[in-house]
Amino acid sequence: MRKKLCTEPNSWARFLSIVLVVVPAALWLTACAPRGKLDQPDLAAQSGTQISATFGPDGRLWRATAGVSHLFVDVSSDGGQSFGRAVAVNRQAQRIHSSNEDRPTIAVDKANRVWVSYAADAAQPATAFFSYSEDGGANFSEPMPISDQAAATRAFLAVLALDSRGGAHFFWHDERDNVNGHDHGDSLYYAGMDTPAAVTPVAKRVLRTACERCPIKVAFDGNDQPVLFSRFVFPIKERDHGLVKMTSDGKGWSSWRVTHDNWEDDTCPEHGPAFAIAADGRYHIAWFTQGKNRQGLFYAWSKDQGKHFTPHLPFGDKAALAGHPALFSQGRQVALAWQEFDGRRTQIKAMLSLDNGEHWLPPKLIAQSKGASDYPLLIGDGRRIYLSWNSSELGYRLLPVD
Repeated sequence: MRKKLCTEPNSWARFLSIVLVVVPAALWLTACAPRGKLDQPDLAAQSGTQISATFGPDGRLWRATAGVSHLFVDVSSDGGQSFGRAVAVNRQAQRIHSSNEDRPTIAVDKANRVWVSYAADAAQPATAFFSYSEDGGANFSEPMPISDQAAATRAFLAVLALDSRGGAHFFWHDERDNVNGHDHGDSLYYAGMDTPAAVTPVAKRVLRTACERCPIKVAFDGNDQPVLFSRFVFPIKERDHGLVKMTSDGKGWSSWRVTHDNWEDDTCPEHGPAFAIAADGRYHIAWFTQGKNRQGLFYAWSKDQGKHFTPHLPFGDKAALAGHPALFSQGRQVALAWQEFDGRRTQIKAMLSLDNGEHWLPPKLIAQSKGASDYPLLIGDGRRIYLSWNSSELGYRLLPVD
């Protein structure tokens, strides 16, 4: 696509391929401008629509956006109406990777320390990196690989989560244990960091049967221990969901199966779930399945730390390809969001519970776009729950779901 146009017979095809990339990129920049355009040249050429966002303890809205060769972070003090100039996390250019299921993550602790993780090519393709800022996002530490074997084996689909004390927890898919290249399921690895340091932490294996391309969702229980919800590979290649919890002494892990949809498949469906733990300890889960026992999107909750769940509640329109759920819990409120397609537009729909998942208000349309768009992301500022969403047609939007 960087070749010069010439008078060869296929020159028109090359010209059209350039137009189909450059014009949408230009439209994306135009649409984004009113909502805080990231004006670095690197971002003008980006092909994805993934923007990760979170609220800091002071109520400011932080975003992480993957450019072609840099990860950018910017912040808004007016609820997403405008953003300050974006700061490049990595000083040296890298080939950045981002997709709807393998996206950058951003988190801000109580001291307003900003943490990010992202994927970029290194010795291995799409290697997971992390960095942090201790001066309010003005400067970031030198990015470091998350995996202690990043030079030898792939480490990807990384997620970063902060506990209430500001400790950083990293989880990722790792291929170091896949010795014959034909194993079903990846290893899931973990590394923790109590205080910021620009060093790669020591990794520990959590389990061996993570579904190869499904992302990990992390929440913290009442003891401030991380709990994971994801899709795993069970016997006879069933790809159902399970929970993984750090033991109380912090030295080991326990895991158990949660869904019994019996989705038998040789390959990963690349369709991640959603997970939240409420302030009272109630677990909320949402997931997509095409199993023998049920198909579509489902929701359930547990009041005994995931040992038993309520009957599965179906939601979304299967005929409209409902999928890619998001969950957020705040006080007694729980929000669910998901993606549908009406034949012309991608639509983001949501529904809200005011009593911790016991009852639900009717679903409503929150956003829609004719262009490429991100999967829904739900975030909260302690008062309201919002949809954080980006599309090539409309640009970035922060929309309340209530």
